[in-house]
Parts: sequence; C-alpha cells; structure tokens
Amino acid sequence: MKTSRRNLLKLLAKVIISITTLSFLSSILLKQGAPEKAVTNKDSVFIASLEDLEEATAVKFEIGGEAGILTRFKGSLQAFIATCPHMGCPVSGKALATKGIIECPCHGSTFDPLTGKRLSGPAPGGLRKIGTEVKEGMIYAILFEALK
Repeated sequence: MKTSRRNLLKLLAKVIISITTLSFLSSILLKQGAPEKAVTNKDSVFIASLEDLEEATAVKFEIGGEAGILTRFKGSLQAFIATCPHMGCPVSGKALATKGIIECPCHGSTFDPLTGKRLSGPAPGGLRKIGTEVKEGMIYAILFEALK
C-alpha cells in the first residue's frame, strides 16, 4: 500500500495539531493545581566558613532553587544570584583575584563584585543581590522577598 505525499502531509499536520493542543491543555490544567513557592524571609543556607574564604575569592551555592555566588573582595562579603541577566548563563568569580570582576563566560558581560552592577557587555542590568549574615564565623545567605 502506497501513501501519497498529500495524505502523509495531512497526517503529519493532524499529529502536530494534536500534540500542540495536548501540550496547551496540560499546561493549563497543571498550573491550576500547582502550589505556589512558599518561602519566608527567615530562610537561610550555610555557604562557607569566614576563615576558609580568602580575599578575592568566590563561592557558588544554591538557595531557594536559585544558583548564587558569594564574593569576598576588598574586605566585603556580597552575594548575588549567579545568573547573567543577558541570556541566563551562570556567572563566574574566576577573574575576581586577577581582574576584580565577576564575569559571564558566555558573552563577556562583567559585574562589580561589591555592588553587582553591570560594568560591560550585553547584559541589560546588574546581578540581583542576596542578603548575607555572619554568625559565629559562618557565612549564610538569607533568602528574601526578591527570590520568591
């Protein structure tokens, strides 16, 4: 049995329409029952010991489902969401000691390790800040409203 090109294209179109419709309906149905992210301002996560974190270094961590980066630079501890606002690539602190910047290895955006502000590159803005707290020599990231 030989299938004509026209019948094959009709069948393919029906399959594509069916898949698209099912995807759309399932996304609507699943979103209705999904609980929202429940996060309080008291949530925190241990990052590193203050004595283990040398000057001009960075440590990656995760909090509230987000990747974070903690920097110790010029005596200051700062934490940011470790996602470049340009295309969502993970940023790196590898150039902190040599260039004094946080950078995105994907497209070259650079950020100030003290403020998170964009210094150069295609990123439309800076890195989002995460609160930090030092308790008994231990550094914690504090989850606050901006990460909900």
